Amino acid sequence: MIIVTGSAGFIGSCLVSELNYLGYHNLILVDDFSNQKKNKNLKNSKFHKKIDRNHFIDWFSNNYKEHLANIKLWKDKLRESNENK
Repeated sequence: MIIVTGSAGFIGSCLVSELNYLGYHNLILVDDFSNQKKNKNLKNSKFHKKIDRNHFIDWFSNNYKEHLANIKLWKDKLRESNENK
């Protein structure tokens, strides 16, 4: 899983789009999704779950062990990808 904070904003939604393009769909999107205009930024995006930013800390507290391992794998994958360029 990849956690994208600020995912409904311009930069966050562009990151989600690029991750989708690269084949990543196991995304956790974090933001204030109450603004319907921002939600349009995520139209056609593929993701695992949306979490309101006010609930993220509680959600992460209950799920962090799984995601810390994934953060290391993602970091290693990015490093390997950059070395092969």
